[in-house]
Formats: sequence, structure tokens, C-alpha cells
Amino acid sequence: MITRRFNEPRGLSEETPFYGLYVRLSGESRELFRKAHEIAAKRLGATPSNPILLDELLKAYLREAGNG
Repeated sequence: MITRRFNEPRGLSEETPFYGLYVRLSGESRELFRKAHEIAAKRLGATPSNPILLDELLKAYLREAGNG
């Protein structure tokens, strides 16, 4: 669920203190994301913050993309 919207989205290349990323998932994608969250939490020993979770998911994606 999106709980906050920004009137002026900012790009990654702009000089801003943060970059917001929102993901809407449903069905199988939501379940896969939930499983990925559980795996990351188990491996890291704690529930990951959103930036750390995104980093872990991107690493996993790139590993899988390299194997395909």
C-alpha cells in the first residue's frame, strides 16, 4: 500500500538527500517478494530496512540474470 505521495518526484541523478522507490505487488509477485524478504532477514540476522532489502533483491536479480 502506498502511504505517501510526492508532488515533485526526483531522479537518481539529482542532488537530493534521498530517493524514494515504491513497489506495488500482487499475486505471485507479492508472495515471491515476501519469500525474498524472509530469506534476506534470515541471512542478515535481522529484518532488513527497505534500502538494504532493495540492495539484496537487486544483487539476487543480477545473479539470476547472469545465469540465464
